[in-house]
Amino acid sequence: MDERFKVVAEAPGYAPARATMRAAFARMGERDANFVEQLQTTGFDARVSELYLFAAFEAAGFDVGREGDAPDFLLSGHGHEWTVEATTANPSGGEPPPPLPDDPEALRAYIDGELVVRLGSALYSKLGKRYWELPHVAGKPLVLAIQNFSSEEAQQFADTALVDYLYGRRTFGEVNADGHLEVRNAEISKHVGSKTIPSNFFSIPDARHVSAVLWTNSGTTAKFARMGFQQGLDSSGIHMIRQGQRFVMNPDATEPAPFRYEVGSRIEPWGESLVMAHNPNADLPLPLEAFPGIVHHELIPSGLVEATLPRFHAFRSRTIIVASH
Repeated sequence: MDERFKVVAEAPGYAPARATMRAAFARMGERDANFVEQLQTTGFDARVSELYLFAAFEAAGFDVGREGDAPDFLLSGHGHEWTVEATTANPSGGEPPPPLPDDPEALRAYIDGELVVRLGSALYSKLGKRYWELPHVAGKPLVLAIQNFSSEEAQQFADTALVDYLYGRRTFGEVNADGHLEVRNAEISKHVGSKTIPSNFFSIPDARHVSAVLWTNSGTTAKFARMGFQQGLDSSGIHMIRQGQRFVMNPDATEPAPFRYEVGSRIEPWGESLVMAHNPNADLPLPLEAFPGIVHHELIPSGLVEATLPRFHAFRSRTIIVASH
């Protein structure tokens, strides 16, 4: 049994998470015979991520269905119908997630290299499934949803790694003489980790069948805990604090801002921290309005990757749970 499952199943502080996960699972249903078994054993991260996606799609106003064994979700709402196949990036060889490097330069090399290799390999393997050829997918945009579990706390770096890899461009900013931030980018040709892979996933010929890539840094049990707590589900004797770094709505800001709040003092949407990168080469583009309220990345004519963000977007966060019983 996965030790993290035991914590969620038994720890008093996770009572709101248990209540929320059970309710979401009851609405989603057991989509395949091994869902519960994998949640408890070898597929904990992937199954929690899948349950989170269902809850987020449902809360965003989609009719969430499924046809056949794949893809995982068939969505209808906001004037569009599209499909989603979910995957996760995991450590090499099924090993426990390794710690992140402490040295800043080593961490930067890890994000540019091995982290991208883990994420890119997971996405590339999905192209081989050729979901777009299935009768119930043909003619509908296909989105690949990915969550990163390849190293300890690596979810917080998925934004940078994925945007760079998907578009083959690294975006950076420089403050000019007037004190304003000028945004530029540089092309990336490859990423070097345990193996070398080419950058620019969206330029792969078969990737034209993928309309967008969707990810989050918070599709975890902590998210279910916060969502349950703010609704008052099994929350007696529990106190939660969320802290981290968030987007600053200032075009000249060069750093994110810290945040800290008591869970329940603001309403956190299910879709908070969801990010969608749109494929500029897609046969079936998915417009931004197909999924309102989340972060969207798109390649604009100037060659820059432009982000559209809601007022609050957490780049990374940690949830502190204290139970008095």
